[in-house]
Amino acid sequence: LDDWPTHLHYLNRHGATGWQGPMGELELYSKLRKEGHPSPMLKIATTWLRAEIAEYGVQVEGADGEGARESKNPNALSTDRGGGFNPGRMLSYKA
Repeated sequence: LDDWPTHLHYLNRHGATGWQGPMGELELYSKLRKEGHPSPMLKIATTWLRAEIAEYGVQVEGADGEGARESKNPNALSTDRGGGFNPGRMLSYKA
Protein backbone atom coordinates (compact mmCIF):
# COMPACT_ATOMS: atom_id res chain seq x y z
CA LEU A 1 0.00 0.00 0.00
CA ASP A 2 2.93 2.35 0.43
CA ASP A 3 3.31 2.64 -3.36
CA TRP A 4 -0.35 3.51 -3.87
CA PRO A 5 -0.68 7.09 -2.53
CA THR A 6 0.67 9.89 -4.66
CA HIS A 7 0.06 12.83 -2.29
CA LEU A 8 -0.33 13.32 1.44
CA HIS A 9 -2.18 16.00 3.38
CA TYR A 10 -1.68 16.16 7.13
CA LEU A 11 -4.11 18.15 9.29
CA ASN A 12 -3.04 18.88 12.84
CA ARG A 13 -5.41 18.91 15.81
CA HIS A 14 -6.25 22.55 15.22
CA GLY A 15 -7.43 21.85 11.67
CA ALA A 16 -4.46 23.55 10.03
CA THR A 17 -2.28 21.93 7.38
CA GLY A 18 0.83 20.40 8.90
CA TRP A 19 2.26 19.17 5.59
CA GLN A 20 0.90 18.57 2.11
CA GLY A 21 2.39 17.57 -1.20
CA PRO A 22 3.59 14.67 -3.30
CA MET A 23 4.96 11.72 -1.35
CA GLY A 24 8.33 12.03 -3.08
CA GLU A 25 8.83 15.49 -1.58
CA LEU A 26 8.44 14.30 2.00
CA GLU A 27 11.97 13.78 3.30
CA LEU A 28 10.98 11.39 6.09
CA TYR A 29 9.13 9.16 3.60
CA SER A 30 12.10 9.05 1.22
CA LYS A 31 14.47 8.29 4.10
CA LEU A 32 12.30 5.47 5.44
CA ARG A 33 11.90 3.93 1.96
CA LYS A 34 15.68 3.99 1.41
CA GLU A 35 16.20 2.31 4.80
CA GLY A 36 13.71 -0.40 3.82
CA HIS A 37 11.27 0.38 6.63
CA PRO A 38 8.38 -2.15 6.55
CA SER A 39 5.66 0.51 6.93
CA PRO A 40 6.81 4.05 6.21
CA MET A 41 3.27 5.52 6.12
CA LEU A 42 2.52 4.23 9.61
CA LYS A 43 5.86 5.51 10.88
CA ILE A 44 5.14 8.98 9.45
CA ALA A 45 1.70 9.09 11.07
CA THR A 46 2.97 7.99 14.48
CA THR A 47 5.90 10.42 14.26
CA TRP A 48 3.60 13.36 13.56
CA LEU A 49 1.00 12.37 16.15
CA ARG A 50 3.58 11.78 18.87
CA ALA A 51 5.15 15.16 18.10
CA GLU A 52 1.74 16.78 18.62
CA ILE A 53 1.28 14.97 21.94
CA ALA A 54 4.75 16.05 23.07
CA GLU A 55 4.04 19.67 22.13
CA TYR A 56 0.43 20.07 23.26
CA GLY A 57 -0.19 17.11 25.58
CA VAL A 58 -2.94 14.54 25.34
CA GLN A 59 -6.23 15.97 24.17
CA VAL A 60 -9.44 14.63 25.66
CA GLU A 61 -12.63 15.51 23.88
CA GLY A 62 -15.62 16.59 25.89
CA ALA A 63 -18.96 14.91 25.47
CA ASP A 64 -21.18 17.01 23.23
CA GLY A 65 -24.47 16.42 21.53
CA GLU A 66 -27.97 15.47 22.51
CA GLY A 67 -27.04 12.10 24.00
CA ALA A 68 -24.44 13.65 26.31
CA ARG A 69 -26.89 16.30 27.50
CA GLU A 70 -29.57 13.67 28.14
CA SER A 71 -27.17 11.52 30.16
CA LYS A 72 -26.61 14.47 32.52
CA ASN A 73 -30.35 15.10 32.94
CA PRO A 74 -31.38 14.05 36.48
CA ASN A 75 -34.94 13.37 35.28
CA ALA A 76 -33.66 10.68 32.93
CA LEU A 77 -32.13 8.51 35.67
CA SER A 78 -33.58 5.03 35.95
CA THR A 79 -33.75 5.49 39.72
CA ASP A 80 -36.10 8.44 39.31
CA ARG A 81 -39.44 8.76 37.58
CA GLY A 82 -37.69 9.76 34.35
CA GLY A 83 -40.43 12.15 33.42
CA GLY A 84 -43.02 9.47 34.10
CA PHE A 85 -41.99 7.09 31.34
CA ASN A 86 -39.67 4.61 33.11
CA PRO A 87 -40.81 1.08 33.94
CA GLY A 88 -41.82 0.82 37.60
CA ARG A 89 -42.49 4.53 37.76
CA MET A 90 -45.40 4.04 40.17
CA LEU A 91 -43.08 2.46 42.78
CA SER A 92 -41.79 5.86 43.82
CA TYR A 93 -45.36 6.89 44.76
CA LYS A 94 -45.87 4.05 47.28
CA ALA A 95 -46.16 5.08 50.87
